[in-house]
Amino acid sequence: MSVMEIIAAGAYPIVGLAGFILGSIFGQRLVADVEAMLHAIEARLSSVESSVATTSATSAIVQHAAATEKLAVAVAKHSATQAAVSAATVAASIPNAAPKS
Repeated sequence: MSVMEIIAAGAYPIVGLAGFILGSIFGQRLVADVEAMLHAIEARLSSVESSVATTSATSAIVQHAAATEKLAVAVAKHSATQAAVSAATVAASIPNAAPKS
């Protein structure tokens, strides 16, 4: 082994150790900054989700109320039609109940 190979072989652990130390120091700061950014994004997303959920829930309630009203009108019309059909059927089945002209 030449002297340059020995120096190069010794330089790798020194550079690695220096990278580890610098990475530890600046990595903690980087992690803290990233955590702060993620927390801010999470807070914004949470506020958007809550506003969307509130809006969609309110519109769903309104749509359900409108559908329920339409159903009530349809049931009332059906009931009136059934009553008229039943009365006509009964009147037609009684021979003397038909009006005389």
